Amino acid sequence: MDTRDKVVVQSRNGSQLLPMTSIDLSTLQVIWELNSAYQLTFTAIDNGMLDFSMLLNENYIWFENQQYVIKQAPDNYVGNKHERVVTATHVYYQLNNFRKDDVKSGNQKFKLNDIMSWLMKDVSGYSYVIHGTFSSEQMLSDFGNCTIADGISTLAQTYGIYAVYPDNKVIHLYNRDTWIKPTKQRLSYRYNASSVNIQIDTTTFSNRIRVISTHVTDELIEKLQSAIDRRTEEIDKLRQVISTDAAKLSDMRNKKAPKATIDAFNKQLQEKRNQLKKWNEEVKNNRVKLKEEKQKDRRQPLFESFFLDDKDSISKWGILQAEKYETPNEDKTKASESARKKLSPEPPTSITLPNLANNIAIKPGETVILQIPDIGLITEVEAVSVSRTPFKTDGITVTLNNRKKNYLDIWRSTNNKLKQDISTKNQNGSSNNEYRVLEVGEISD
Repeated sequence: MDTRDKVVVQSRNGSQLLPMTSIDLSTLQVIWELNSAYQLTFTAIDNGMLDFSMLLNENYIWFENQQYVIKQAPDNYVGNKHERVVTATHVYYQLNNFRKDDVKSGNQKFKLNDIMSWLMKDVSGYSYVIHGTFSSEQMLSDFGNCTIADGISTLAQTYGIYAVYPDNKVIHLYNRDTWIKPTKQRLSYRYNASSVNIQIDTTTFSNRIRVISTHVTDELIEKLQSAIDRRTEEIDKLRQVISTDAAKLSDMRNKKAPKATIDAFNKQLQEKRNQLKKWNEEVKNNRVKLKEEKQKDRRQPLFESFFLDDKDSISKWGILQAEKYETPNEDKTKASESARKKLSPEPPTSITLPNLANNIAIKPGETVILQIPDIGLITEVEAVSVSRTPFKTDGITVTLNNRKKNYLDIWRSTNNKLKQDISTKNQNGSSNNEYRVLEVGEISD
């Protein structure tokens, strides 16, 4: 079904499929945000047509060959108009309604493709494609008992999946190299971007984290449990042998077998009963030991706790400590890599370009050159959020990524602009005071 340039509503059972005549096209908006949102919204006006009546929860909307599921369609009665404001999420998010109740118990290592295949095994209609190379194996602890969407989110964090991007029911998993698509497109303030909003938020960022090993050694517990399981299996087999032999002994006595033969057989049977008694006592004692061992503190860290610092950030901002990172099974090197991902050594930077013209085509994952001549800023940025109103001339709003490089580019440009302004002020002699920018380390209490 080709819906590149039209909006179509479909009943949940697929029996009705109608182009939308009641939609106010100026309100149609497609919102995508990297790994967190993909939805469509619009307002429809009751014109007495069937397509308006079909705007009900869990029915489908098709646009640009993508399928969405209506999640909200409240009725508004304003003046003499009856409207429905529709919010429909991409069909990918229906994976929130699928569960994987099975669990990969304990700590196990998996390749990404293997664990994705296991996760998606019973999910009808959906498939996945992996783009790029990921670590050969990663450790997962008690993975499962979750929605499919939550499972994919966990795997994205564990394996470093940069982008999860759906094409209807095909889930594409990208590493950063395969997701990023450099373009030569330039967005320049005052030229093709009438407005650029830059916000640097220093409310929450961090440059130090304490790393702690919470490893518990279960070697003795595992040995005791293994011994109990093995002996219990042997006991079951011996009981069956004893039962068979007891029946055989009874038959020998009934048939008046020679006394010497009966006595010899009975002696063997008694030895087996004694062995059974001994094994039962052994299992009983091991169960007592197992209970005692499980009550003990069995922590044996794989490394001493330590602080992981981002020295460049600390030299600039001072120490800003994050919540501690605890890990049960990682060694020091792996724990350091994982903990570093928890740090945010530079403050989050939001770059938003609202009201771009519709002829400026920016797709998810594409990079563009952002230029603000006023402060001498030129930096390459990635589109991490795109909001489009396709039927308006200035209906695109783009949010650009806040990687460390972009923040440093912005900081350097604004700081240079400040120095230029101070230099100009000092040269003009408008004040008896000399202004200058203090460098790191010059400020004291």
